[in-house]
Amino acid sequence: HSEGPSVDGVVAITSPVIEKLMTVIGPITVEDKILTAENIVDVIQRKVEVDYDHKNNSPKKYIEAVAGALQDRMGHLTGVQMIQIFQLLDDSIRQKLVMAYTDNAQLNTTIRELGALGEVRSTDGDYFQMVSANIGGEKTDRVIRRDVRIESVVSDNGRILNSVHLHRTHEGVSGQQFYGVKNIEYVRFYVPGGSRLIRASGFVSAPRLFRATTDGSVTQSDVIQEYANRMERYPQWQVVETKEFGKTVFGGWMELNAGGAQDIELVYELPFHFSYEKAHTLLVQKQPGEVHTQFQYAIALPEAATILTALPDILHIPSVVLSGALFRSVTISSDQLYGIIARLSAKNN
Repeated sequence: HSEGPSVDGVVAITSPVIEKLMTVIGPITVEDKILTAENIVDVIQRKVEVDYDHKNNSPKKYIEAVAGALQDRMGHLTGVQMIQIFQLLDDSIRQKLVMAYTDNAQLNTTIRELGALGEVRSTDGDYFQMVSANIGGEKTDRVIRRDVRIESVVSDNGRILNSVHLHRTHEGVSGQQFYGVKNIEYVRFYVPGGSRLIRASGFVSAPRLFRATTDGSVTQSDVIQEYANRMERYPQWQVVETKEFGKTVFGGWMELNAGGAQDIELVYELPFHFSYEKAHTLLVQKQPGEVHTQFQYAIALPEAATILTALPDILHIPSVVLSGALFRSVTISSDQLYGIIARLSAKNN
């Protein structure tokens, strides 16, 4: 409806890339202010959100000036700096800090091969992706730390229950500009299609600003209404279930005050059973742009089971009662794949 030109594609670059770029090219000066890797994001946020020409109402004008200064500096790089930037770009794509999409199928194939297309991937095994959306929480994403632990428990009949434990901490200081306010997030957990929710805890009801309006003059689009009609709601846990990209998605609201911490738990049954003598895998996809999530995976098997091989290496066996594997805690900087092959003792085959 804007009657402006259409675009052939979009490239998304997240703020950590700009910070890393500054470590290579060095400081730049914009409007008599020296910008460095340490201060560029904070300065841009302040200029765009607060310190701009309110009369002309052009808050993004400063970003244009920063882009011009960066472009000018990029035209005077040394050979060593160019190599460093190519490495930075490669790392940023792998870490999902640079993503792209076009309306050209052939070009998208190349982007996919580079790992920059940002797809929700298909897999025959277990799958997990947590997607958090900061809505009304200012810039608090930058000071939220997340620790995620998934524990898979395999019963004697091969049934698999997954427990997701999410611990969040808010490292902002109350009253601090941008970061010292309440963090409000809507989080979605993408798991294998057909998974069944068993229980959940820690979610809250939708904040007042995001509840459905009762204003009769407001009409909802058919697309939004159709999506809402497909939701399955669990009011006892403040969770809704949807189907997206072939996955089952459990979603709910979270609120966290500056300096606080909270815990979320989600338990669900996978739609398939554990198979012995075959690879059981878990693909964990990283949320694009996220840089503060720690992840750990553990799987417990019946006592008669023996693990033949595991990928990556097992940290240690967590119990003498249940055979299983505990993998090392890692910072999720890219997609992660876990896998084990196990065998039952002869009398249980």
